[in-house]
Amino acid sequence: MSSSKYFVNSYQALCIALQHHNAGHLSKAKSLYQEILLVDPNQADALHFLGVILHQLGENNPAVDHIKEALAIKPDYVEAHCNLGVTLNALGKFDEAVASYHEALAIKPDYVEAHCNLGVTL
Repeated sequence: MSSSKYFVNSYQALCIALQHHNAGHLSKAKSLYQEILLVDPNQADALHFLGVILHQLGENNPAVDHIKEALAIKPDYVEAHCNLGVTLNALGKFDEAVASYHEALAIKPDYVEAHCNLGVTL
């Protein structure tokens, strides 16, 4: 039986998935993000965080795809731009990573994480 049937809404499911993600229970969080996306394939946060987990698992090409999907839905998603840069950097696509960090900084000029990641990539 799918555990998503127990969730009141996708926000509750996302909160539970994030708790597992932050606790390092990546396979459980990944499953929950996937369940959320079965119900709502346009849930930008679930797409983004699924991409982050895939990156953490070393699956960088599908990670890029998921994060780009999140950005197609929510173009001003500053954290997704930054995490896309991290993932592209891991793939050795440095110019694309730099462009992603610049996108993040165009949205939020004081975003420290994007500045740090940009500096590392350069």
